[in-house]
Amino acid sequence: MMTIALHNVQLRGYHGIHPEELLTGNQFLINCSVDYTTPKRVEHIDETLNYVQLFELIKTRMQTPTPLLEILVQDICGTIFEQFAQATEVRIDIQKLNPLITGFQGTVGIAYTAKRP
Repeated sequence: MMTIALHNVQLRGYHGIHPEELLTGNQFLINCSVDYTTPKRVEHIDETLNYVQLFELIKTRMQTPTPLLEILVQDICGTIFEQFAQATEVRIDIQKLNPLITGFQGTVGIAYTAKRP
């Protein structure tokens, strides 16, 4: 079993339940790791999960506004399983860096783990 991971990926998105979030957007910090099987020693990029493809998948999904981060992480996991047949487990956490909470200083986020169905 191998694990590929993207750490501290920062992307802008328009996710949230407040109308302002859909207008101004927010910065998000994303960590994602994918466990996958390999039948032998990995010697070529086609025999492994490609970091660039994983990043592009996440970046593309982040461009579609979504009211809840829960929906977002579940969608990303589902797409990873669809696109990467060798993926067995996905862990993802997404933090909203500037949440619209009066008087709050910090981040909010969601973490999700899914195993291949």
